Amino acid sequence: MNAKEFITAEHIKLVLANTPQITFEVTEKCNLTCEYCGYGELYCDHDLCENMDLEVESAIKLLDYLVALWNSPLSQSVNNKVYISFYEGEPSYRINKSGKNSFDDIIKNVNRLKDLFPDYFADNVSFNAVLHNRNSVSKTYNFIHSNYGKAPNITSLNDMGIRESGTLCEHAAKLSNLSYIQCIVICLFYFGCMSIFGQKMEFSCRSITDYDVLDTSSMRVAYSLEYIYDIDHPADKSSDVVYLDIGKKMSKCYSYAAYCVDSIVTTEILQGSTDDTYKPATEALEIEVYKNYLLRQTKVVHRTPIPNTDDFLYTDDYCNFNWEIHPDKKTILGYSCQKVTTTFRGRTWEAWFTAEIPVSDGPWKFCGLSGLILEVSDSQKHYLFTCTGIETKQHPIVMYKWNYEKTTREKLNALLVSFYANFVSQLENMGVMVLSGKSGKPVAAPKDFSLPYNPIELE
Repeated sequence: MNAKEFITAEHIKLVLANTPQITFEVTEKCNLTCEYCGYGELYCDHDLCENMDLEVESAIKLLDYLVALWNSPLSQSVNNKVYISFYEGEPSYRINKSGKNSFDDIIKNVNRLKDLFPDYFADNVSFNAVLHNRNSVSKTYNFIHSNYGKAPNITSLNDMGIRESGTLCEHAAKLSNLSYIQCIVICLFYFGCMSIFGQKMEFSCRSITDYDVLDTSSMRVAYSLEYIYDIDHPADKSSDVVYLDIGKKMSKCYSYAAYCVDSIVTTEILQGSTDDTYKPATEALEIEVYKNYLLRQTKVVHRTPIPNTDDFLYTDDYCNFNWEIHPDKKTILGYSCQKVTTTFRGRTWEAWFTAEIPVSDGPWKFCGLSGLILEVSDSQKHYLFTCTGIETKQHPIVMYKWNYEKTTREKLNALLVSFYANFVSQLENMGVMVLSGKSGKPVAAPKDFSLPYNPIELE
């Protein structure tokens, strides 16, 4: 069909005869009022939602019509498979007349599918989730992984087609309140300003399309991480899921939350976006640790929230821990573990390792014992790593080809301490206007505004 031709009924038939997938929207009926809904007030570019259910008779008529096309000479597909799927989404969670939502029924049906068809469930069923201000990567991951042994595909809210109303900053505040960010930054760098809506500073995300494969892991250990970002508010704990991928030559410890939002950014870049840095990683551990067993060397990638800077890379001492072994024992995930303690760079740590897994490694920089560390926390309970699962599948251990600024641990620590203590003045020196916000309304940030900073290493 050239540029001057119009689409005809025959063109449409040809496309339908070779379509690889048909998706039925089961229902549009929904009595929820989710603010992030694509049919809600936040967006202006959606189709009309008519609050209707799919008519079974209409669906059957459509399939009969399509089957005739698929069996006609118009069908030229090499692969004759056609996938039929059903979409329902949030309306399936609607509230019934008694005021109860259908969550329990949905879980019951998922569990029934898992029990009746375990092989099909393992190979074909996947989970996805949308991040916003009422959930988190760690909670979503822990629920899906603990119940179904799968890692969910976690995506951000759609930021296209958002209705423009009110001032730019009020609009940004509204989006922040609705989105997964839950941190202090919505970066309006296009307009030369930065809006602050909370207290937590997050690093920006990166594309993960380019990387070097350093090794292949034979074991992946998942840890839940709870930590206190602001020591003046110890009840407000942040959380993450941390992976330790262990290979023959080396290991890599990194944040699953950061990986999820990096993946989101990467997908958007592949779809045509030119911005790879605007999405912050919520509650994510900002450090990636590479332990090289053969060279006895530790390399650390530290991702900072400082605008317009590269991520930092430094070499650290390998397994520089003076562990003291204690007679105390307990069981973690069925493994017999022994207690050890150490003091390291300003914190006193208690760890539990198991000789039943003879790998001298653990989360973050921890290592140097005769078995894998399954739990470790500092004496003030500011940081707590707890093993939640061990997988023996193979995964590539990669290092992404980002722009790194090489430094030392000491220089980086001094830089970060200064940045958090003099947050507003440092950003204004970079030409960034800083706004703080209460109840979604921006006001000028005070010059002496600082941010809490409680790093895992105090010295």
